[in-house]
Amino acid sequence: MNVNLTEQNFRDFHDSFIRELRIHAEEVSFLVYGSFARKLNGDNNSGFQPSASDYDGVIVFSNGVILDKSPNGELSKVSTIIKELEPQMPLKISVLDWKILEDGRLNSYSADMRVALNEGILVQGKDPREGRYFVHKRGQLERLAYNLDKARRARLLAEWNSVYDKEQLKKDLERCMERATRAPRQIEWIKEKKYIGSRFEGTDLEEFEEMDTQIWKVVRYFRSHPEEFEDLFEEPEKAINLMDKLLTFHESVAEKFLERKSRMKDLVGRGIELFY
Repeated sequence: MNVNLTEQNFRDFHDSFIRELRIHAEEVSFLVYGSFARKLNGDNNSGFQPSASDYDGVIVFSNGVILDKSPNGELSKVSTIIKELEPQMPLKISVLDWKILEDGRLNSYSADMRVALNEGILVQGKDPREGRYFVHKRGQLERLAYNLDKARRARLLAEWNSVYDKEQLKKDLERCMERATRAPRQIEWIKEKKYIGSRFEGTDLEEFEEMDTQIWKVVRYFRSHPEEFEDLFEEPEKAINLMDKLLTFHESVAEKFLERKSRMKDLVGRGIELFY
């Protein structure tokens, strides 16, 4: 619980975050939703409790599935803003891009979130609610969308964690390693119900042959040399750099999946009911 937080803390962060986005990252879209947004809208039954509520939001980057992770890229800009604002409230900000939103299959939100999103406040940019949402998805497709969102969220908060919570940075990096190396297996299951026994098998799959799978070797290495993995956190920028490479691989796999032309045929019987 956020025992020491007040409504004013939330309002101050919200105002500062909006100001910095408009100055340094005006190209991104941002929507805030949830109980705090309802409170901002004057809802006396918002359910907002500073000691228990999250700061919920959706940020959409403009440069495709593979996010720009350079120092001047959108992701780095927003991550730096969060670090410099030093927020103490729990941030629950999903990270999307317009290609995923327009396609819908890897959208981390399902149609059942539309009510909550419709109560939100569009802060800047194009409205994320204009994207495509599935009524329902399950199984590997749901996990692939979920894992990509979690990996992107981890990177969004990585710079803050590198200063204020290195233990969380370590946990997030470990999970990014798991998620990135699991993604090809999930896609093969979605596409052909083809099971890959180990996440480290499948590097020769035709689907991924032109992609850089060297990151799998890096993951293997750190699994075999845990002491060197621990050393990464003595210089957190190295840990963040590895996270960037893992996320880029994960996004590359997702992009290959989205490039497939036969969309609905691939999805019949694989966890999709309808588009919203």
